[in-house]
Amino acid sequence: MEPDYSNYSTAELEDVLRHIDQTQFPERYQAVEQLLTQRRMPTTQDYSGEMVIDTSPSTAVSEPATLGVFPYVIGALAFIPLLGIIFGVIALVWGLLTSRQGGKLLASIGALAMLSANSYFYLMMHKAGLTTWTNDPNPVPTQLLQDNLNTLYSQVELYRFRNGEYPQSLALLQQAFPLSGVPLQDTSFKNSQSDFFYQRLDQEHYQLLARGTDGKPLTDDDIWPNTRQSINDASGLTHPAVANDAALPDQ
Repeated sequence: MEPDYSNYSTAELEDVLRHIDQTQFPERYQAVEQLLTQRRMPTTQDYSGEMVIDTSPSTAVSEPATLGVFPYVIGALAFIPLLGIIFGVIALVWGLLTSRQGGKLLASIGALAMLSANSYFYLMMHKAGLTTWTNDPNPVPTQLLQDNLNTLYSQVELYRFRNGEYPQSLALLQQAFPLSGVPLQDTSFKNSQSDFFYQRLDQEHYQLLARGTDGKPLTDDDIWPNTRQSINDASGLTHPAVANDAALPDQ
């Protein structure tokens, strides 16, 4: 009498398959093996309610893994002033290249951090007076520009104190003070490629200024040195109203 393997549990069938003599009972071995194969395959119910074997390929699509906590820590560090720029670039690139969920959010955080860093730099430069050109027809001189003018003014006066006359040019002034490192470029107007305006009117009078936003010397928007920093009381710096009565330039 053939045993009814359909009533066996899966574990019992596996035990039978391990101990049955395949050579002596090939039909039983094949029946047990077939039952185990059917039980191990996914099953579905057809419209009639009967259990059938589902042999179709799986259509489930695994969702991409989400980003962990660490990338967002990088994004948070991107908002640290100055140092955060590096982390902002990392977060932006990471977010754009990853295929995991949350990549777009990470890229947005990095971009926002970069924008915040640029705004921070602009505010700090503006507060320090390092922005050089504006659309204002009467701009307030930037601190760096004013400091350069004031230093050159002191050097011109010191040159006269040493040599008995004012220098013929700013290039000659730089030769006299090679270690000062004061830049001569006039950055008071857009796309400036010129040095500060300087002309010696005579041995005792001269003009030194930044041209202002119009890029032209001896106009209303000129920026002049702060004469309160003169090393003596006999400054020869001459403004346009006085220069009209002064001698013609001898350079």
